[in-house]
Amino acid sequence: MNNQQDAQTITQKINALPRTTIVEVNSQKKQLTLTYDPAAVTLQDIMRSISETGMTASLIHAKPNKMGRWWREKQQLALLISGTTTLLTFLFGLFGIPSLYTNIGYLIAVLVGVYYPARKALIAFINLAFTIHLLMLIGSVGAMVLGMWSEAAILIFVYSLGDVLESFAVDKARGAIRSLMNLAPKTALVKKDGREMLLPVEDINVGDLAIIKAGERIPVDGTVFHGASYVDQSMSLENLFPSIR
Repeated sequence: MNNQQDAQTITQKINALPRTTIVEVNSQKKQLTLTYDPAAVTLQDIMRSISETGMTASLIHAKPNKMGRWWREKQQLALLISGTTTLLTFLFGLFGIPSLYTNIGYLIAVLVGVYYPARKALIAFINLAFTIHLLMLIGSVGAMVLGMWSEAAILIFVYSLGDVLESFAVDKARGAIRSLMNLAPKTALVKKDGREMLLPVEDINVGDLAIIKAGERIPVDGTVFHGASYVDQSMSLENLFPSIR
């Protein structure tokens, strides 16, 4: 939508569809917000109606919710409490606090920090799998039996920290992959029977002629039939995964 006239044209076209209502038309952002009844009209019908005006449209997907604040993440909160308790107990021991009280502090740190790793360890034990969590649990229990309370608390904290960092790294990787996948176009302008229509990528068949305009991303693999231009191949499979040929 480049001007108010384009907005009016799209509005008239959309209003002609059954049970479809335009909520907002933003010419500046070139965005259209509408509501429709899936039982009366499909998303493909809406996209096709817009393409019949000579304009193209694409879906704006909502961004996924970001990771919650750290104090709302129970495992991260347990890690913080366990690490803080261990550090304070160690400092209190340096100032001459009796070992009875320092051992209680280390025990609290262990009980708070061990919950999530111990849960994974018990699952591994039930399945007869000797994972790192099971070894950590055995090591911490053995340390407490030998009276090495500080070592047990530190061991729990280190392994809990490893779990949290691993979860954070996995979430970051998933977010990067999700963002990468969102870069791929969901629709393509296809010429069929002398008409140009906007179709979802999954509805494009082998042999269809896709029209790629200047500045647009290439939605599907294919062979250039007519025209020439520079193409950004950073999203190609061969560049993302060099082992694929």
